[in-house]
Order: sequence, then C-alpha cells, then structure tokens
Amino acid sequence: MLNSNAEKAKAWLNKGAAFDHLGRYEEAVECYDKATKEDPKYSDAWGIRCETLLMLGRYEEAVECYVKAIEILPNKEKAWLNKGAAFDHLGRYEEAVECYVKAIEINPNYIKAWKSKGLSHIYLEQYFQALISYDRALRIDPNDIDASIDKAAVLENLGRYEEALISYDRALRIDPNNARAWNNKGVCLRTLRKDYEAMKCFEKAIEIKPNYASAWFNKNAPLRDK
Repeated sequence: MLNSNAEKAKAWLNKGAAFDHLGRYEEAVECYDKATKEDPKYSDAWGIRCETLLMLGRYEEAVECYVKAIEILPNKEKAWLNKGAAFDHLGRYEEAVECYVKAIEINPNYIKAWKSKGLSHIYLEQYFQALISYDRALRIDPNDIDASIDKAAVLENLGRYEEALISYDRALRIDPNNARAWNNKGVCLRTLRKDYEAMKCFEKAIEIKPNYASAWFNKNAPLRDK
C-alpha cells in the first residue's frame, strides 16, 4: 500500500513511463499530471511531462510546464534549452533567445544552446548574432557538422559567399556523404554563377540521398527557367 504522497507520485511517474514506452503519450501525460499533483516539487515528473508535451506539439502547455520545472530547478540548462525550443515552435523567437542565453549562462560550453540560439537569430534575420553563435559552437566542437552547415547559410545571407563555400567544404571534410552540405554548397555556387560546379553538387547530393526533393528541385531549376 502506498502511504506517502511521494510514493504515489513515483508510482504515477512509473506508470507514465510505461505508457511512454508504448507510444501512448497522451496517457503518459495524464499520469505525469497526477504525479505532480501528488508531489508538486517532483522535478523528475515535471521534466518528463514537459518533454512529452514538447514531443506532442503542445507547445503552449510545454512552456507553462517548463516555467514550473525551472522554478524547482532553476539551474538545469536542459530545461532552459527545451523551453527555448517550445518558444521557437510558437514563433516567439526573442523569448527563445532569452532561454538559450540563460542555458549558456549556466553552462557556457552547452553547444546545443549555442546552435539553437544561432537558429533563432536566423529566424529573426539577425545574421551577425547568428554567426557569433555558430562560431562559438564550432570553438566548442570544431567537428560539429550542423554548425558548419548553418554557419555557411548565415554567411550566404550576409553575402559572404566565398566564406560560405569554405564552411561547406569544412563540413564535407568531416562527412563527405552529407547530402545537405552538398545541396547547400550547390545553391551557393549557383548564386556565384558557377553552374557546372553547382550541378555536380546537386548530383552528388542525389547520389547520396536519391529521394532528396530539394536537391532534385535545384538540379532541375535550369530546365524550369527555360
């Protein structure tokens, strides 16, 4: 028999985790709700409830959940990161940036926060701030391929195409079979009117990922323009 609220909360958490494992996420959230009602300071229950809401696309509820989770554990960088992600999904990019800044204050080497901050700045068309974020991410991990690709995209938006190509090449040295890097490099080359080289990039992207719609679209662009 479960006598204390803490024991009941743990039982609800475990039941929710079982539903989670079965992919029955709405039922899992109901269990996590009951766990937090039994023990309002149960940080594990709040954390997993927030993550499940985020996964379900219930972003407003996820934000509210992270507010509560952060009240309990204000220095948990992952909670700030995920709260920022929920704001991003809601198009509330300034608030997302604030969350990523908080996560970085807690852990200055939190590369996920630097990359997410960079992406929010892109959405806000704040390209210089985005570039700073990606540069910081690459200082933490020079082999982070997504940071290299996204940095290249920022450089393109700043009209710094030759530097963007250097960043794409850096990504491709890390992973020569990255279809996204080949496709994006092709777009950059086409902007520079290097059509033959661009076409080779699109073909390489398609060779790696035959169903890559964006690469096919870019490859066939000259035919549509005729």
